[in-house]
Amino acid sequence: MAPVASLTAKPRPCRICRVTAVWRVSLHNAAEGVDRQNLPISFQAVTAYLAVRFQKMASQAFQTFEHAIQDAVDLLNHFDALNTNPPPPEIEVLKRASLVMALAALETYFEDRLIEAAEKVSGGPNGEPHLAQFFRDSLANDLKVFHTPSTDRVRPIFKKYLNLDITEAWSWNNFEPTQARKELNALAKKRGDIAHRSWRPVAGEAQPAAHAVKRDDLRKHIHFVKQVATVTDAYLEEKI
Repeated sequence: MAPVASLTAKPRPCRICRVTAVWRVSLHNAAEGVDRQNLPISFQAVTAYLAVRFQKMASQAFQTFEHAIQDAVDLLNHFDALNTNPPPPEIEVLKRASLVMALAALETYFEDRLIEAAEKVSGGPNGEPHLAQFFRDSLANDLKVFHTPSTDRVRPIFKKYLNLDITEAWSWNNFEPTQARKELNALAKKRGDIAHRSWRPVAGEAQPAAHAVKRDDLRKHIHFVKQVATVTDAYLEEKI
């Protein structure tokens, strides 16, 4: 079947129908080998997401990530369920824990996905056994000190073992790779500050001037983490 070239113009569908149709065209063209870089940038992430979710291209690492990231979503939902105006100070821990869990899910995804990809590029069970084992052992040692999923750590380790800059794939809607790299570094730093410093209110002391994690920002952070994993998985599936 040839790639779909255009959408029928008459009768003119509603805007939602047109958007849905374009998503379907994007998915069809991706399946037929059309270069997704030629699609409008706002649909590149949609195409990647649909390809991963509906064409069963998702790696085992991504499937594990989708399960793990739900902890962050659940914690945020628990915060919303308990929230009042003003919010009780003791429930702020739910937002902090949610961000920590989101970054932990992403960190595990990067580690698991790199192991999967490394196994593939080293030839798997049919590869040269000594070189393949050296490759796996070297990766295992590097992952012992990986610890945080910042751009500054993610980018070089994927470049070292796969010769790919996965951050070049971090493009969707209003995000470009440069912006996404900065955002991930900022989130990793915030996660570290939360994990290593207690933000719990102390009786008799004034609360911090600003919460460590604002509710609206947290929802955006979780969405960002999901997008990074989604586009990364689609990119690696295409390149390896």
